[in-house]
Amino acid sequence: MKFRIAALALAWSSAVGCSAAALPGAILPLQYPTHPQAIPAVARLLSDDPVLVEEAQVEIQSLGEGATPEMLKAMSTASPEGKLRLLESATTVGKPPAVVGRIYYQAVRDPDKKVRLGAAFQAARAPALASETGPALERLLTDPVPEVKAAGLQSLAALDDRKALSSLKLAGFVNDSNALICATAVSIALSRGDVQMEPLLRRTLPRLVTQLHNPQPASRAAVITALGAYGEAAAPTVPPLVSVARTDKVPEVRLQAAVALMRIGTPEAKETAHQTFLEFSSSSNPSLKAIAQRFINPNKKTEASQGASHP
Repeated sequence: MKFRIAALALAWSSAVGCSAAALPGAILPLQYPTHPQAIPAVARLLSDDPVLVEEAQVEIQSLGEGATPEMLKAMSTASPEGKLRLLESATTVGKPPAVVGRIYYQAVRDPDKKVRLGAAFQAARAPALASETGPALERLLTDPVPEVKAAGLQSLAALDDRKALSSLKLAGFVNDSNALICATAVSIALSRGDVQMEPLLRRTLPRLVTQLHNPQPASRAAVITALGAYGEAAAPTVPPLVSVARTDKVPEVRLQAAVALMRIGTPEAKETAHQTFLEFSSSSNPSLKAIAQRFINPNKKTEASQGASHP
């Protein structure tokens, strides 16, 4: 009976000129039954009560794949915040993979950029689902919002999807006129160590330096990260990076410049980086403080664990 229902659905989609892929919820729930308790659990997940949301997240994990079809159905009507919760819960459950893939299919096409960004973030933390999420993420590579496109690049790189993000495609993003896209692609290319891309990456280095004062902090941070990824090859960029570490108005960007200088590793770079880490080691921002202290005392955790093992 289940086979006949699915066959009828496929025949109907062909008759009206639609593919099965264009019907995100029309066929898959017929193949994967929903657990009765999933319906109220998903409703609580989408509520405004944080206590109910937390309870629902736990229950959905216990229901497992019995809850995923209901989450797919809810994606079409949930608020952007609700869709992000659905994405996170579905990714954590991870089953059935085909239904999780349909949830991503909807998320990457959502009109709200927060949902599309959420899809990129969640996919990167679930490499086991790469075969299902990768095709959806490819949609983000043509997203009109540079921030979303960059997130798609990073996610596909984290999944090591060389088919969706080949060297040829990556080279196109390195040549992108947008600083955020270019810098993100450069960082990915350098991490891959693709010898064929070395000439292009060398030519791109001076262009990145011109973007150190880009008006967008996220773009500046991405450019700085890319310069640090060059390592010693970026030694000529130390003076402008030192200036950024000392004068940029955004604390996160200044700290990122210190990290890049440490990776480049010249004496001047290391000295400025150390001074910047010392400054941030007493920051009122816990995250920045933790990063700075980790660079100042890289072996602190190891020493603490050794002390606990040998009282």
